[in-house]
Amino acid sequence: MSAQHPFILFVGNPGRGEDLLTTVEPLGWWVYTPEDDLEALGMYITFAPDVVVLDAEAAPEIAANVYHHLSSVHAAPLLVLTSDANWDASASEDVYLLPPGIGREALAARIAAVVGNRETENA
Repeated sequence: MSAQHPFILFVGNPGRGEDLLTTVEPLGWWVYTPEDDLEALGMYITFAPDVVVLDAEAAPEIAANVYHHLSSVHAAPLLVLTSDANWDASASEDVYLLPPGIGREALAARIAAVVGNRETENA
């Protein structure tokens, strides 16, 4: 995809992923919300998303497992919604910790900034 129409893989609370989709769909963005870690990893391989959002508050075990696997292949960028100040974000420079209470508009703005920055760096 591109910074104008990014593909987002949202791992965590499916309802929150649907809320994000409602916010970004009018912009032509895509949000996929897998039900579990295996589906998330399969979607990552199949669709090569522009950004992965891990809701570590809603699904801590799934988020940790997906993070472990994606960081092993240097997947980036990864946005982690967590209140855990000890979350290990050292796997990549492109891991961003965000507060779990971030609103969907603010999350969409952060995604746009991260994806836009990566596209600029790769140009």
